[in-house]
Amino acid sequence: MQSAIVWPQPAAKKGVPQRGYCVPRVARVARVTGKLQPSSETQLITAVATGLLLRSRRSCFRTQRFASQDLFSAAALHQPLGDPSDVQEWLPRAFEAANGTFFHGKLQVESIRVDPSWHLRGGAGGTHTASKCIVLDPSVHGSYRDLCGTLFHEMLHLQIKDADECEHGPIFLRSCLDLNEAIRSTGLACFCRLGEFDTALDRKLFEEAGLPAFLCDGLASSGSHSWDAGLLAGDLREASGNADADGSKQASQLQLLASARSCRKALQVGFPSWAMRSRTMSQYCAVSSGRDYAVFADYEALWAL
Repeated sequence: MQSAIVWPQPAAKKGVPQRGYCVPRVARVARVTGKLQPSSETQLITAVATGLLLRSRRSCFRTQRFASQDLFSAAALHQPLGDPSDVQEWLPRAFEAANGTFFHGKLQVESIRVDPSWHLRGGAGGTHTASKCIVLDPSVHGSYRDLCGTLFHEMLHLQIKDADECEHGPIFLRSCLDLNEAIRSTGLACFCRLGEFDTALDRKLFEEAGLPAFLCDGLASSGSHSWDAGLLAGDLREASGNADADGSKQASQLQLLASARSCRKALQVGFPSWAMRSRTMSQYCAVSSGRDYAVFADYEALWAL
């Protein structure tokens, strides 16, 4: 419980505070705010309030970072989506954790709702920046990591608003790239999705992730009945030949790198051109593919055609 502040009396000698004056408390506020000790009651109240607010914000951000470590760990994200009520309960917590960890707590949202029919409008999710509303469709996502990638995409739209002349302009693309690089520095298992076909893999990407090339060569959608068959994490586990292997951590590294590479391509050619070409290449040029990835012999060479 905070101790009460006792104000100095006018009769006090200059520079000699009367008994009860909280000099240590004021000194701490001065250090927090970077200002000298206030000389009036109004200034003192303002300084104390500012110091408490700063400490409250730091405490809040620390809490959100701890929440991120729980919500965005490999084990937590590599889980099948529950029923819509479970997803609806998870989304606000994920938003708050990501907001504090990656957006400095500056994003404001009025509602995040689940709509299993949203894909009929042509997307996995959407954002209405004016009303600060995010909509996500769990029916087109294979795991919580998959859904989290779309959530981050929509959070970027909240941040950027109408700064770009088009929906996915250069500001959005640069922000998506920066966010993926920031996530990679944290070691968390989430990523920010650019678009539907942004997890394009090849041997070069596996080398960049520090993973053996044989995993790339053996990667294919398995015929197992596991819930994650066809997802990158599950198929990596199968390709390793070790049923106990943690394909989730490997998948998170690859998806971060692949999404970042897609952002760079989109910055070069524009998002519409990237979206069209990445779809075409996934359909006709992929060596193998799963539900959330495609493998190519040489992805960079295809872009040089």
